[in-house]
Amino acid sequence: MDTLRQQFRSDDDASPLYVRMQVATLQPPATGPLEHGWYEREIVVDLRPDEKELLAGFRPNARNSIRRARKEGVEVRSIPQEEWIEVFRTELFPILQETAERDAFQSFDSSYYETFLTQLSGYAGLLVAYSEGKATSWLITTQYRGHAVYYFAGSTLDARRTFAPYLLLWEAFRALKAAGATSCGLTGIVSENYPQLINVTTFKRNFSKNVVTIPTTYDIPLHPLRYRALAAVLDARRKRSSRG
Repeated sequence: MDTLRQQFRSDDDASPLYVRMQVATLQPPATGPLEHGWYEREIVVDLRPDEKELLAGFRPNARNSIRRARKEGVEVRSIPQEEWIEVFRTELFPILQETAERDAFQSFDSSYYETFLTQLSGYAGLLVAYSEGKATSWLITTQYRGHAVYYFAGSTLDARRTFAPYLLLWEAFRALKAAGATSCGLTGIVSENYPQLINVTTFKRNFSKNVVTIPTTYDIPLHPLRYRALAAVLDARRKRSSRG
């Protein structure tokens, strides 16, 4: 942490108030955080078994939902890289907006995800589930050095009716495994600081029992006095908001 502070303090082009770092054991100079910025627990799926064994390791609900999605005629397509931005902007971002409104979270605007896809084009994948020719569910994955991550996703209410997210994630596992991935992290699940992740936790637990604990993200102030002043202001605002 001291090295990190020295690096930022010696850079004339960057002068943040604080930087964030995942710290296994809380100790100075780490503190806070002002707000939690990363999940603390996730489910990781082992992709090394063959497909039959991998599928058998899912909960019965997941296996049944995959079969039901196929019966409903759900089709999963891997979108060609040259079409990513247009497809995301026109077909998939509206689905994300619907998902965010339904599940009460705040998404970024479309340009954030478009930049993500552009800058990580060599490591990312975009899969979409279609019902009767219309996109109803999608996901973005990344893969690096054999480890994959199920990064972003969105789905409509119709996708839930046809069980599309289950088939979509299964096909993502198959594609990642074929490309050489040995594991896939499903990102955050419910924890003390993230109780709002309970709904996605129920879905993700269908695919693996392997829960991994990740060090909590803390703030490392580069300007301690200013940081404490800001922390006091934010704390006062939260208290007023909770009383209101």
